[in-house]
Amino acid sequence: MALLSTIRINTSANSSIVIQDITSTNPGQANPNAAVRPANGFDGTTHILSVDDVSVNSVEAVCTEAQVEGFVVIAIEDLVTTDGCHIAVQGASAIPSFTGATLVVTFS
Repeated sequence: MALLSTIRINTSANSSIVIQDITSTNPGQANPNAAVRPANGFDGTTHILSVDDVSVNSVEAVCTEAQVEGFVVIAIEDLVTTDGCHIAVQGASAIPSFTGATLVVTFS
């Protein structure tokens, strides 16, 4: 069921502006962005990478390279000083290949 509200504003004797607001009242899915389905987020594909050796290539360096290559860094594991720290990226149409990081999994 949807609620439809119409507001009519008269601007002169011969014209008016109509503003319509359609609000969904479906209690089963109040926010369609919360649905579990492919293609949520910035891009339809999410890549998880593991930083191999933070003493050689830091998490910050990997994230910078990701951004330069057109990806959006959407999450970083809080263990940024530990080998194996995970980062999640979205965007760009290519499979990510960053110096010092290994692709672990791709969700699409």
